[in-house]
Amino acid sequence: DLNGDGIPEALARIESPESCGTRGCTAYVLDLSGPTARSIGDFTAQSLTVLPTKTGAWRDVSVNGFKQVFQTGKYVSAR
Repeated sequence: DLNGDGIPEALARIESPESCGTRGCTAYVLDLSGPTARSIGDFTAQSLTVLPTKTGAWRDVSVNGFKQVFQTGKYVSAR
C-alpha cells in the first residue's frame, strides 16, 4: 500500500525475451483500486523497489537505484 489508503498497489516487472533488453525489463507500478489495474508508473528497470521515504502521502520507489516520486497521478524521476 504505497499511499496508506488500505488498498495495495503492485510493482510488476515483466521478465521475457520480448520485454527485456540491455537497460532492463519493462516494469510498472499498478494502481489496483478500480475494476482493472491502471499503470501509475512505466519504466525500463533492472530493479524496482519500494523506498522507506515518502513524498506527500505516497511512498517513493527506486528504479535502477534512482528515486521516483509520485506527482500529478504518476511516478516520475525525483529532481
